[in-house]
Amino acid sequence: MNDEFLTSFREAPRAEFADALYERISQQTQAPFAQTMVNKLTFRNSAIVFALLFLIAACVYAVSEKRWNKVGDVWVDVQSTQKQPFVIQSNLYKGLAGDTEVANLAEAKTALKFEFAFPTWAPKGFVLDDQMNISPWSEKTLSAFWKSQDGGDPIGVFLNYRWYWVAGARAIESVSTWPVAPGSFEEVEVQGHPAVLVRGDWNWPRQAVEGETTEIELNWDEQNGLSLYWTDGEVSYLLWTYNPAVYAEDLIKMAESTR
Repeated sequence: MNDEFLTSFREAPRAEFADALYERISQQTQAPFAQTMVNKLTFRNSAIVFALLFLIAACVYAVSEKRWNKVGDVWVDVQSTQKQPFVIQSNLYKGLAGDTEVANLAEAKTALKFEFAFPTWAPKGFVLDDQMNISPWSEKTLSAFWKSQDGGDPIGVFLNYRWYWVAGARAIESVSTWPVAPGSFEEVEVQGHPAVLVRGDWNWPRQAVEGETTEIELNWDEQNGLSLYWTDGEVSYLLWTYNPAVYAEDLIKMAESTR
């Protein structure tokens, strides 16, 4: 296509107009920041700026760990803090125990409507309590304790038929942890399968007024206990303790001993 007709009638601007336009443009002041960047933007400075931006991006990524992390069949719920309505009742645990069916291990295996494995080993000084609790609202949940012979905190186990702590943002009957803090968990193995080891717990208050209800903000205490989550077929397991004499290796060994 011949487009010479577009320029054939164009007249060149007068020299006075061109000189005036150039002088006006050359006298316009730049913004201080832009002028500084133009004057100082060498290769070395560019590298420094890039490194600083990369460091900032890395820090943002590190502190903004994603909410849900999948380890094997377990979803880990990660939160920086917890705000919980907290109610203190002196008979809370007594009431829970009173509302559940009590059975030893043999009776529990008969009462529960599914097959499950159970730890056959416990650290020295811990003895299995035969008084086990079966959920009154479902024949799919069992909890038991190994008592410490020196009077310290026990070791607890909670197992059920892929039901506990259903994650609202996940598929129904998915297995998820109680919310944990960023960096508090790691992937380990139980009988060759992925498991979740959590170090610490939220700093729940030890005392409160009887019957008091209040919303409290909880922070994570990495020295406050251990917990281990894993699955075996259709059964979910949780071992936990607040006893400082029990180590992560002990919980893993207990889980490995399930038969």
